[in-house]
Amino acid sequence: MNVSSPEFIENPYLFYQQRREEAPIYRRDEHLWTITGYEEASKVLANSAAGRGNIGQFPTQNSDTTKLDLIKSNNPVLQVLDKWMLFKNPPEHACMRKQLSDVFTIKMIYQLEGLMRETMVQLIADIKRQTSNNSFDLVQRIAYPFPIAVICEMIGIPKQDRNQFRQWTQHFSIAVEKDFLLIPEDVKDALNQSASELERYFKQLIPTKKREAKNDLMTRLINLSDGNLSEQEILANCVFLLFAGQDTTTCLIANTINALIKNPDQFALLRSDPRLIKNAVEECLRYDPSIQMVGRYALDDIRETRIKRGDHMFVFLGAAGHDPIANPEPDKFDITRVNIKHLAFARGAHHCLGASLARLELRVVLEELIKGFTALEFDGTGQRRGTWLMRGFDTLPLKYNV
Repeated sequence: MNVSSPEFIENPYLFYQQRREEAPIYRRDEHLWTITGYEEASKVLANSAAGRGNIGQFPTQNSDTTKLDLIKSNNPVLQVLDKWMLFKNPPEHACMRKQLSDVFTIKMIYQLEGLMRETMVQLIADIKRQTSNNSFDLVQRIAYPFPIAVICEMIGIPKQDRNQFRQWTQHFSIAVEKDFLLIPEDVKDALNQSASELERYFKQLIPTKKREAKNDLMTRLINLSDGNLSEQEILANCVFLLFAGQDTTTCLIANTINALIKNPDQFALLRSDPRLIKNAVEECLRYDPSIQMVGRYALDDIRETRIKRGDHMFVFLGAAGHDPIANPEPDKFDITRVNIKHLAFARGAHHCLGASLARLELRVVLEELIKGFTALEFDGTGQRRGTWLMRGFDTLPLKYNV
């Protein structure tokens, strides 16, 4: 699979099918496996031996990071990524995840539903008031500003500061996806600048959070860390939460609306019976998830497979949801599908901490769009993002009826 090819970026699911038919667990070379089957991916991700490998570098035998370690001190983006919970293994991962779980609670998520609805109502009103010919770009007007408003409110970022985060978080998408050793110098400079600016921003915000007795996530993280998280770890994980809570949801919203408009019978069905929205959310997560792949590193031999300690795995989450053994007629978009199986949020120790937030956000977006517009259709051709791991759109022009 050439994951960087235009054909793959446009439709990776055909490539997944071909690889899965060869072998759902495919040995790519001596120490690297690709996993495209649902059951196989599910078992591997749930296995405690499936840890996280090195970041910022294509997998190497025994996870040798010598070359990357030599340049890490001169590249702020690598220093930030190195402290993300996402890339930690036991015992550090369990400790850090508990710290974040204690503040990133279900109760806190659902307290934001009112804000979510107010934000969507305002965004829709702005589109109706400010656009001409009933045309707008979904990414610019909804898919980006909606989740950035939600995650910034949750973290506790002042409203006047929020417009500057888009480029910063998109740069982290590049840093997570690419082999840092192969990135052109000018791109590295841009990534490092974004990392430095984000860290500087959060560092300046910490004294304010310590003074103010607020209940936002950043303040709670500072107060509840009890010295177990250093200031650098708090900064790095605020960056992580901002990245994970914004960019993934932006892509998910755009992928969802794209799928609904491409399947007008399903969109009409959803409008006629909003009770289907909860099921539709799961089908959208299965059909075209924003995160297509997660990397794992075998901390020990993985039972019932030939994967040995020290091997790397590329687990294709998008492929798992399109496995016909798990979901019959997987390339059919069906919001009435029963027993939907997907791994959009992975599984096991690294199961996405923000899964409930993403589900609630997508439900609110669908409910308010249906209320706000009687019809939505394409108004030109959308432009897919150039990244393959984070699947979404740069632009998605739409036309509406009220």
